[in-house]
Amino acid sequence: MNEETKVYPYQRALDDEPEKHESKFSFLTSSFKPVFSGSDYKTSAKRFYFLKMNWIDWLLVMAGLCLGSAEILGNLYPFGIAFAAASVIKYRKNCLIYTLMVMAGYIFAIGFAAMPYLIATAIIWCLLYFSHQDEKTAWLTCPAIVFAVLSAIRVIGAIFTSFVSGYDVSIIFFEGLFAGGLTVVAMVTLSLAYNYRSISKLSTDELVCIFVILLGCVSGLGDFAIAGISIGDVAGRTLIMLAALWGGAGAGAGIGAIMGIVPSLSMLASPATVGIYAFAGLLAGAFQNYKRPGVSAGFILGNIMLSLYVIESEEITIQLIASLISVIVLFLLPIKLINSGSKMFSQMNVKTAGEERSTRVMKITAKKLKNTAWIYRELAGNCKTSANETTNEAENINIVLNHLRSRICDKCSVRKLCWTVDVNETYRGVMELFNVSEKNGIANVGDATETFQKRCPHIRELVATINCLYELYKQNNFWKTQQAGSSMFLASQLEGTSQVLENLALDLISNDTRAARAEKLVAKGLAKEGIDIDGIQLLNFNEKSMDFWINFQECPGENICRKIIEKETSKAIEQKYKVTDICCGNTCGECCKFHLLEAGAKTITIGRAQLARAGKNVCGDCGSDLILDAGKQLLMISDGMGTGFKAALKSGTAISILSRLLEIGFERDTAIDAVNTILMLQSNEESFVTLDMCFIDLYDSTADFIKTGAAPSFIKKNHKVKIIKSSSLPVGMLQNVEKSITTEHLSNGDMIILASDGLLDADSKTDIKWLEKLLAESEITDPQQMAEYLLNKAITISGGRLRDDITILVATIDAA
Repeated sequence: MNEETKVYPYQRALDDEPEKHESKFSFLTSSFKPVFSGSDYKTSAKRFYFLKMNWIDWLLVMAGLCLGSAEILGNLYPFGIAFAAASVIKYRKNCLIYTLMVMAGYIFAIGFAAMPYLIATAIIWCLLYFSHQDEKTAWLTCPAIVFAVLSAIRVIGAIFTSFVSGYDVSIIFFEGLFAGGLTVVAMVTLSLAYNYRSISKLSTDELVCIFVILLGCVSGLGDFAIAGISIGDVAGRTLIMLAALWGGAGAGAGIGAIMGIVPSLSMLASPATVGIYAFAGLLAGAFQNYKRPGVSAGFILGNIMLSLYVIESEEITIQLIASLISVIVLFLLPIKLINSGSKMFSQMNVKTAGEERSTRVMKITAKKLKNTAWIYRELAGNCKTSANETTNEAENINIVLNHLRSRICDKCSVRKLCWTVDVNETYRGVMELFNVSEKNGIANVGDATETFQKRCPHIRELVATINCLYELYKQNNFWKTQQAGSSMFLASQLEGTSQVLENLALDLISNDTRAARAEKLVAKGLAKEGIDIDGIQLLNFNEKSMDFWINFQECPGENICRKIIEKETSKAIEQKYKVTDICCGNTCGECCKFHLLEAGAKTITIGRAQLARAGKNVCGDCGSDLILDAGKQLLMISDGMGTGFKAALKSGTAISILSRLLEIGFERDTAIDAVNTILMLQSNEESFVTLDMCFIDLYDSTADFIKTGAAPSFIKKNHKVKIIKSSSLPVGMLQNVEKSITTEHLSNGDMIILASDGLLDADSKTDIKWLEKLLAESEITDPQQMAEYLLNKAITISGGRLRDDITILVATIDAA
């Protein structure tokens, strides 16, 4: 029993020891430890090194083998050593296996002659692995170490093996420099491979680095063939078709030309190969829109067309079989990889100097807007803080009592008796006088208790001082309340402005490829229909709505535009859209604006009617409707104080300011507060208006009624009528606007009626009951007819002399 007790802790200690005393060389043996331990097979398999590698690791293993074998310009092998050095810096966890694969590639390619490369690779690996390189300086030190070590080892090896000429030394130094440059390329590629999960797009430089490494891998395949078919040739052809599929004709031709040059890097090859590959890549890219079938057909067609002229007849069959195998490989690639490559190539846009300058200006402007937004947000926070900082009640009482003591009691002979011995009685007597002053407006000597009157020799002066202090307190409290209200309002406006500026900054720097693609495809669709345009721009692009600005050379007519824009936009975005509003230029060279909503949005039909009060030429009311982002429709009526021109100016100003604030992105509460402040600051005269607003969500069919002093609104559901009332005050009267908000759910066919109080007051005897009954009994479903019908009824009821201006907005909810 004692022996068993001794054995158990001894074995446990052995298991824990490597974790406590881990050496730099532990990675060489830790991978194989489970194989020689007493654990079962499954536990060993889970810990085995190679089973922990993902598909990226295995691709890089194969890349290391190919790059070690990659030869250029006759007996130069710079790819492998560059890849091994870069793996130590950028892929440290697997750098040993990658380096071993590179060495295996060297041995496989040149046998015993690979000894200088093997020695140089080992030295470089040790130097980089056992010296901790800084991430920033590694981009310079790593290529420098590769150049120095490879050049030195190659020169020493050449001296001991043969006579070294000046030409040999220059070739060796060229190889060292080339290897150093390839080290940077490999570092970029390995860095992308290590972080591939978090990469959404690649820059042009990064794509070039990836293709350089891929070309090295293809070169490393060399003459390796199966049944007479070169594996490198098949890989190169697949790469050309991928480039054509992702980047179009230009990318296909460019990669094709490079792939044609690859064979000549290691052997004497016909220059005709360059032309064949380039032409085949160009033809493959021309059929890019037909996806993989089109690219494959174009590549094979281009290959056959030139092969008939520049390749001997016995090689045509081999070339055709290689192309067919490449096509099969292309179709076997997962669709996820194809889509990822398309996104990467979509980021490669060659821009003119003017476009680059515009991009820089937009980025600088966006940064300035963000900084301004941050300042406004900070100012808003400070305003809120100052508004919330109020002196507490205890401090106010102490201030009042100290002032009384200093003014009345300091020179009194009974001061100590009042404020030391009977301080509670004194405090109670003073506070009772303050309560009387607050209740009656003024306190008298008789309001004090009899005991307090007898004890205080300066009771009259005390009462007079309390009355004065209370007046000062009321005035101070009033201005503090005004200051706090102004600070809160200013904070609200600053926050709203900050949010708008941040949204503008995001719009400036956003690079939505879907938007750019939509512009291109819509322009192409218009061209196919024979409609020439001078420019097109997609604005306010989101999942539910968008705006197109199009500059037509000749106006094709609203109906044609509507159909084409709907069709081409839906095709480009791959989502059904419909045009809900058109602002047509009607003349050549004018821009037309199209507002589109995602399919599923309800349609709003609006009717309007308006008439000035009897004896007036100008209606003091103003009504308008507005389409907002994300599928929102706004109906609004403003009634200015009074009638005629002055009232119309006030109501029109309110509607105009509100519309612009909402269009640029202000929240509706902030926009209403801004209108309120502007009206209060316009003049010394009373300047207030009512606001009656209805925000309709065209997707979920909800309506938010917001009223500030406005007349009741109505929702007509068949023969049932619901009244939306409010008791809030108009804007422009008080510093803080009281908003009455009511939310209602709408159904298809429902009718919304907004009207100024002139309509409701047409029959003053029955108030609004006549209108409610009229709407319930009416069979009219057209909104314009309903608006005119209500106006005519109001004229009839009032005997032809309207008591007030009337504005009516009627909207019906139609199915999607």
